[in-house]
Amino acid sequence: MTDPYWNHNVHYHPVVVDAVLHGRRATLDVGCGDGLLARKLASRAESVTGVDRSPQMIRLARASAPGNVTFVEADYLDGTSLDEGKYDFLSAVAVVHHAEFEDAVARLVTLPAPAADW
Repeated sequence: MTDPYWNHNVHYHPVVVDAVLHGRRATLDVGCGDGLLARKLASRAESVTGVDRSPQMIRLARASAPGNVTFVEADYLDGTSLDEGKYDFLSAVAVVHHAEFEDAVARLVTLPAPAADW
């Protein structure tokens, strides 16, 4: 996939995508923005969920979502919008610094599935 734009976050997308083993069941992209990384992750996972609290970004993301990608307008910190213990890969590129570090980490560690389920 050719990137439609470049920034420091996009620069690291290949590293993130390469970290995903093919055949992951459920992948989560926290702070998905316009969905660029989530769309890339779609080639490696059965399903990808992108979450972002910006309605404008979710609208852009949904406009070009492949069939196995779902975009959710929500704040990942709220504890109600995402299934805990579901995801076998989680990305949070350029997200954690927008919240209190302890709150962000405390929430993010609830989201991955137990390693035995992978």
